[in-house]
Amino acid sequence: MDSIKYIQHKPFLAFFTGLLDSRHFNEPSATKPILCLEVGCGPGHFSALLKQQYQERIDLTAIDPSEKDIEFASKHNVDVKYIATTVLDMDVEENREKFDVVVFSKSLHHCDPLDGTIDQVHRFLKKGGLVVCEEFDRSAINPESASWYFNRLDILKSGNHMLPPVNKNERTLKHWENLMDSSTGTPMERYQAFFAHHGHNHGHGHGHGHGHGHGHGHEHHGHHHKDHQSHHAKDLHQETKHLEQPIQQYMHGLQGEDMSSYGAMTASLARAFGTEVKVVENTMFYQGLFVHFGLEDSPVGKAILETLMAQEATALKNKEIKGLGVNFIVEKQA
Repeated sequence: MDSIKYIQHKPFLAFFTGLLDSRHFNEPSATKPILCLEVGCGPGHFSALLKQQYQERIDLTAIDPSEKDIEFASKHNVDVKYIATTVLDMDVEENREKFDVVVFSKSLHHCDPLDGTIDQVHRFLKKGGLVVCEEFDRSAINPESASWYFNRLDILKSGNHMLPPVNKNERTLKHWENLMDSSTGTPMERYQAFFAHHGHNHGHGHGHGHGHGHGHGHEHHGHHHKDHQSHHAKDLHQETKHLEQPIQQYMHGLQGEDMSSYGAMTASLARAFGTEVKVVENTMFYQGLFVHFGLEDSPVGKAILETLMAQEATALKNKEIKGLGVNFIVEKQA
């Protein structure tokens, strides 16, 4: 699983598995697999990594409304139940208090309606179960962070390492070209222009495209996310040669400026669960944006992404940039 589509998830994977290890798997009585539901799995890269790590210790169901994404996810060669549905369409009685943990990996901000989605997740969790959300606070960006990101993006584009979206209409391609054009505005203006048109969706919509980011997070509680094909891109890792490219983003759910905000998501979680939401802020997120905007998926792209991730972790640790990533954790009271 050397594709950059997997690698981008390693920081949140480390955070999430660290949480599961401390809560479930380090207990002597932990003999049964935990039941986990991923809502908005998209092409399924995160769930595939999670299953690969825990094997028979986790019983994993991953859902997404996109049949194309679920078809792609089924090719990961892992024992995950991939289902093309939404959490609101799942049978309530069959799934009531069934799951030990429900995870959203960059998907909750797309879910519509937000309150209805979270209410359903509350029904599906066992007492004492957790909902864990990887999200982002798009208002957290500052000029220094925007410059850090776009300076690197512009270098990659100049070297033909950023590839335009495939199978997209003329408007979407033009939007990508404008985003890649450093003359269209300041880094802050380029960042804000993206959300004026589209949502950060990582390959799917309603319901979803990391170990390091959690190490630099700050915790608090609150109620408060022409083709320049490189010659390297043909030399993909053997494990991913059987996978076709998934249908790309902007298919389902809330997009662009309509996406649920940091405050709306934490308020809805606090309302439904009747308790404080633990928030881990300032975590890694920019690495996913490089992938989202077309970093080539090749051995060279992998090396680039790993270097960018190390730079991002260092910049967060040294407080040179403000992290966009946030993780929400809330427990269903017994």
